Amino acid sequence: MPPTSCTRSRSNRCTWPDIDHTVWLGNFDYLATPSKTGTTQQADGKAADWQFFSHPVYRQGVLLFVPPNTKVSYSGPAGAAVSFPLRTRQEITLKFAAPDELPQ
Repeated sequence: MPPTSCTRSRSNRCTWPDIDHTVWLGNFDYLATPSKTGTTQQADGKAADWQFFSHPVYRQGVLLFVPPNTKVSYSGPAGAAVSFPLRTRQEITLKFAAPDELPQ
């Protein structure tokens, strides 16, 4: 249940910055556990954890950037979806990438 007070955003909508919301990403045709993981510094100066999910057929896999120390869960047949907690103003990035395009 949300708290009784909230923070007004620029669009004048009520937000609760201290509550975790669950984000679901899917339905992927195939998503095994990540084959590579790491932490990187993004262009805006913020740190992010990343996970790379390779694809068994295609050259590119899914590259997911989440806030540091975020627990990512996998579900569905062959891990067809991922979920993780996210708070107001936290950011994620999801893109297709080849193994040679991963952060160093």
